[in-house]
Amino acid sequence: MSALKNSKPTKPLRSVSDIGRFFYRNETPIYFISATNFNLLGADEWMKGFKFICYMDCFDGQYPNVVVPNEMSARRARLRREA
Repeated sequence: MSALKNSKPTKPLRSVSDIGRFFYRNETPIYFISATNFNLLGADEWMKGFKFICYMDCFDGQYPNVVVPNEMSARRARLRREA
């Protein structure tokens, strides 16, 4: 049984090429949540729909597909002022 209501059954991924093709054609958003985006930097170039949700924006808004929630940005700025 499929986890997604309207998804088609997929055949097993048997090689690295199959895995790469699967993620390149992916239509479902994938979010990586971490303090920074260094762990999987570049993954968004070969995984369609891949986004980073990070506590810190190490590239000051210059790297695409990085989301830093406003609350975290405000907290980080407050901590800098208090230091």
